[in-house]
Amino acid sequence: MSHLLRELLGRAQEALTRREDDAALTLLLEAWNACRAEPVIALIEQLSDHLATGLAFFEVPVRWMLEEVRGHPTDLPRVLGELRERAARRSRCAFSTDLDRLRRWWPADPRIIPLLLALVRLPGAETPAELNMLSSLFMYVGAPYDVEPLRELKARLPSTQGAEVERFDLAIRLGARWVPPELASLLSANSSVRRLELKSSFEDGLADALTALPHLTWLTIPHASTDLFIRCAHSRLASQLEYFKVSGEEGSWRLEVTRGAEVPIRASVSGPHVQQVAPVLLAAARFSSQGLRIEFREGAEEKGGAPLREALAAHARVIRE
Repeated sequence: MSHLLRELLGRAQEALTRREDDAALTLLLEAWNACRAEPVIALIEQLSDHLATGLAFFEVPVRWMLEEVRGHPTDLPRVLGELRERAARRSRCAFSTDLDRLRRWWPADPRIIPLLLALVRLPGAETPAELNMLSSLFMYVGAPYDVEPLRELKARLPSTQGAEVERFDLAIRLGARWVPPELASLLSANSSVRRLELKSSFEDGLADALTALPHLTWLTIPHASTDLFIRCAHSRLASQLEYFKVSGEEGSWRLEVTRGAEVPIRASVSGPHVQQVAPVLLAAARFSSQGLRIEFREGAEEKGGAPLREALAAHARVIRE
């Protein structure tokens, strides 16, 4: 078990012993960010349900637009409860606006996943607006480990849809390739590594292995899949790495993160692959959303469409080269 994860779980246990349940929940959420393992998620859900028992749901969207909402660990389940009730009443998925608020106002949180899985099963989830927003939330929070509900929705999708289906299919692949981390063996002889330059990236569970290196600050990965980059962005590597250079398969895209630079993200992408790479540019904002300097090759920007526009909007400043 990594030092950080052991420390967070230990502090959470101490908080529970003192009956400081709110503090314990906050620490468990930090532990989930360090290692997104199913046992940690189960603890979060159990404690969250206990804390939220008897509390009224927030009215959506009026109450949860206020600043005092989102300040307490039980705020999120009160919003999610309201959205679940609305979904049950309507028996239809029509929540893209509310889900967009959820993505913008709350940090990634495993408690969001059950709501998304419930919405995936409803009629209306296959419409372009809802499908795009569901894909964005799965990219933001992390794909579920059980992707069968997502595959069932994909089977309902009309064959005429293009970019929306590709983005949703990426979420399915992310979930299907998840390898549960072996918490007892996260420490290794290489745990003190600070700088790592890989020769290839074709290895299942690589993102989990990298996350297990608590001192890693400099990383280079060639020939990376979009899935691997997004997994790294959804791990604590997003706040840990000072420098990260990665290139896509067949040179279709390149991306460089330099923490502290005036423009922290530099990228280039070629036209034929731009819609596949749009989720990478969106995930890159998790490393830093301060600025993006990007080179579009072979008419990539014109071919990017809505997915690319959404990805660029996640960055406060975009400089085109």
